[in-house]
Order: sequence, then structure tokens, then C-alpha cells
Amino acid sequence: MIELNSERAKSSESQLTLEVSLWFREEYPETPYRIDIAADMPLPPIHRGRLKVLHGRWSKGHCDHVIYATTNKYSGCHIELKTLHAGLRDTEHTRTQAEYHNVLRRNGYYAEFAVGFDMATEIIRKYMKKVKHEK
Repeated sequence: MIELNSERAKSSESQLTLEVSLWFREEYPETPYRIDIAADMPLPPIHRGRLKVLHGRWSKGHCDHVIYATTNKYSGCHIELKTLHAGLRDTEHTRTQAEYHNVLRRNGYYAEFAVGFDMATEIIRKYMKKVKHEK
């Protein structure tokens, strides 16, 4: 079992992302997923510019945790993580993320904000119960 440091996860989104990812990897080892590590990396301006060009309009809206598993209703699960400390604030960045969630939903994906580790794992568990499993 992985050991989680919930105090750090309250104050650091990158730590929360790490802990959710480690938990997911242990709980669902056969399910592909991806985290957005570029958001936390100190990149030189040329690379930040390149990412912005590659991602286009949604360069600042991409979700922290993406699960590549389908259900009867959704083509995948996108979760934007927020720490308990920061919460879900009404900022331009959060509004961009919410707009991106709406685009994802219109295109057949499940997209949600999760505040804290417990909410993130609850959302993931509920989603994964609906995943189609190959026989």
C-alpha cells in the first residue's frame, strides 16, 4: 500500500497529482492514464510557447488526470485536481478549465473538478465501476 501525505496534498497541487496517480496506478494497474506534468514544470519561454502552439486554445485548460477507459456513455475521464487549501476558486484560469470541461462533455467525455484526494478517488471509483471490461 502506498503511503499518502495528506497534509502536503492540501497545499500542493503537484503533490496531490502525484498521490492520486500513485493511488490510481495501484488500484487500477491495467488501466491506462496520463497526468499533465507540463503544468508544473519550470519550462523556458521557448518551450512554454511551443506547448501553447501545440495545445492551441486549451493550453491552459487541460485536465491534471486523464483516464483512458470507456463506459457505455463516455469515451474517457478527465479530472482537474484542486487542493483542499486552494479549493475551487472563481478565477480566469478556473473558468477556462470549466469551459474546457464543457467542450469535453459535448464530445463524449466525463470531465469533473475534484477538490482534494478523497473527492478525486471517489470520482474515479464511481467512473471505474462503469468501465467496459474486455472479456
